[in-house]
Amino acid sequence: MLLDEEILTEDRADMLLSWRNSGFSVHAGQPIRPDQCLSLQRTARYIVRNTFSLEKMRYDEEGDQVIYQCDKVHPQTKKDYEVFTIGEFIAAITQHIPEKRAQMIRYIGWYSNRARGSRRIEQEALKPPPHGIEIIDVSDYSPKPVPTKKWRELIAKVWEIDPLRCPRCGSLMHIRGLTDDPSRVKEILESLDIYDDLVEDQAPARSPPHSKGSDISLDLTESQIPLDELYLN
Repeated sequence: MLLDEEILTEDRADMLLSWRNSGFSVHAGQPIRPDQCLSLQRTARYIVRNTFSLEKMRYDEEGDQVIYQCDKVHPQTKKDYEVFTIGEFIAAITQHIPEKRAQMIRYIGWYSNRARGSRRIEQEALKPPPHGIEIIDVSDYSPKPVPTKKWRELIAKVWEIDPLRCPRCGSLMHIRGLTDDPSRVKEILESLDIYDDLVEDQAPARSPPHSKGSDISLDLTESQIPLDELYLN
């Protein structure tokens, strides 16, 4: 399975399988129930126990050696103790020290971070709201998209003129109405008695400003630009 998941190489798997104890083990006994207090205590003591016991260590000053007493007889040496030099003993201890920031505990299944987070979200959703607070469902609300550029900014960028700035006094104009009907525009201007003045003062249309380094030019002096919006001061 580990080879199929590409977690181990073939050389590493062969080395592990060549050991007397292959390096893999699983407890297939009966599961421990929450009410089995003694079994839980024994398991907890086994998990937190030290790798080496100080009571089993003995330092031989004459031979400058460390003797470690074992509970069981070793199958190969037929001894219930192990003799180390100082260097060998330090190397044996440091093998059990994890690397810096090494992950020693892994939670899977029911205890995984994802499963615990999902349960926490479900529990929060089932809790009643605090007293005096009403929860409003806005899951179906879809706000209108906000345009990236306003029409006023685009006109000012292309034509180099602010469409909401009065050409006579320079003050800011406010929108009073929108229409694309020329007859309606004429009717409104005539009712305000300014239509004739606007027609007389109408300047000829000009082309957009030329960009630097471009040979393209547009002549719009003879074109007719429809008046589709009305702005009044």
